[in-house]
Amino acid sequence: MALGAVGLLVLIATAAHDPSQQGGLDSALKAFLKQPFGGWVLGFVSLGLMAYGVFSLFRSRYQRL
Repeated sequence: MALGAVGLLVLIATAAHDPSQQGGLDSALKAFLKQPFGGWVLGFVSLGLMAYGVFSLFRSRYQRL
C-alpha cells in the first residue's frame, strides 16, 4: 500500500509536469497522515511491514535448501 502511494505520487507529478510534487516513501506516508483516517492507515501499513519482517525471519530460519 505504501509503495502504491509512492507510485501514485509519481503519476500525479508526471501528469502535472511538476517535479517538485514527486516524493519518496516519506512524503507518501506524510500525505497519508494528513488524511482524516491517516493514523489508522499508517498503523495498518506498519503492522503489514512488521508482519512481513517476521515472515522473512521465519522463512530464512526454516527454509530447506
